[in-house]
Amino acid sequence: MKLLKNKFLYFIISKGLKIGAGLIITVAFLSIYNTYEKKEMVDANMIVIMDVIEAPLSCRNLSTRGGYCKLLFKGETYGKKAGNKFCHLVSGNNQVRMLSNKDEDYFIFEGEYDPMQFVFASLLIFIGVIILIKDNKTS
Repeated sequence: MKLLKNKFLYFIISKGLKIGAGLIITVAFLSIYNTYEKKEMVDANMIVIMDVIEAPLSCRNLSTRGGYCKLLFKGETYGKKAGNKFCHLVSGNNQVRMLSNKDEDYFIFEGEYDPMQFVFASLLIFIGVIILIKDNKTS
């Protein structure tokens, strides 16, 4: 057991930076993909009207984890985090305008797309690559 523990610790110490940098780069690419999907939805401007089933009663005291709503579209129920930014669109309303993808299975609030997310994800990729380069120089 002790030998296994020592091997695991050695692996983490010797490969930890590479694994961490790989995770950072992977998360950044997933973020770029998600942001690109949102950009396509904004460009297509496919607006749908969704029924609000459940929403926060008040937008005043939402926690950072609060502000979820349930929306109905074509008989399917979707959960969506409204948060402080979009709570006013669903709270006290029966319907809300949303942007949809062409398959009508992914929805975002109007104004949810932020092109700066491309910049942040690109910075994460840059940081991950720098970590990999630094780690290779010290190895």
